[in-house]
Amino acid sequence: DIVLGRDRGALAGRVTVEGGGDAGGVSVTVSDGATTLQTVTRSTDPVGAWDVDGLAVPGTYTLTFERTDLAQQVLSVSLDAFGQVTAGAPSADRVDVAMRSATAVLHGRVTQTLGDGSPAQNAPNVIVTLTSGTAEWRVTTASTPRRDAGLFRIEKIPPGTYTLSFARAGTRATSQIVVLTAGQVLRED
Repeated sequence: DIVLGRDRGALAGRVTVEGGGDAGGVSVTVSDGATTLQTVTRSTDPVGAWDVDGLAVPGTYTLTFERTDLAQQVLSVSLDAFGQVTAGAPSADRVDVAMRSATAVLHGRVTQTLGDGSPAQNAPNVIVTLTSGTAEWRVTTASTPRRDAGLFRIEKIPPGTYTLSFARAGTRATSQIVVLTAGQVLRED
């Protein structure tokens, strides 16, 4: 008896974004070094689904998932002569990836003490500056509504080391160093 294997294999899966969000429009590149195939994840139901067929078997493939606002994800999947996954994923149709944001978010609340022993109070209209030497973000803390006074938020910050400064007329400015990583949401009060 002879058992024949498949002449071609296929891979498929779903891309999600950590913390929720749209996973449509992610570029998927599948390569074994000799052949490279590309597709894009669906932006309609089922959002984030992708598939590639016509893969030579047996073979080991490098899969690269990319979208400008998400951190690149790379994984390796091996297929046997029957198109079954031997390493890298649970099965050929479940090569799923959870991607994370390529940028960080920095937020917090600025408070001020009067120096008379009274408790700290929310500080509206403080200029918050985040700088890396080559890039700078500047926001002002909220003044209204009252419950949001002193709040600030800076989004879409590339990973790196930054100086975070707080300044307002009539007060002493203060600074600190913050290190941000891709996908991080950092609270600095």
